[in-house]
Amino acid sequence: MNLWLQFDTNSSNTIVGGDVHRHPNSNYENFQDNLDVTIAKLSETSSKYYICGDFNNRDTIFQQIFTKYNT
Repeated sequence: MNLWLQFDTNSSNTIVGGDVHRHPNSNYENFQDNLDVTIAKLSETSSKYYICGDFNNRDTIFQQIFTKYNT
């Protein structure tokens, strides 16, 4: 389950916030791929974005994804 909100500020900046949750029994690879695609799309914009949530993961793959996009 994911929730994304976009806020347009008076200074023509856009802020995007996302709350991401991966159920412990869900498919890990699909979640990882979808998160990677989402971050790639956000990185192509001039928006500032914030991602929080429960990834239910102890691997360093999320560190790699976030580092890849310098978030």
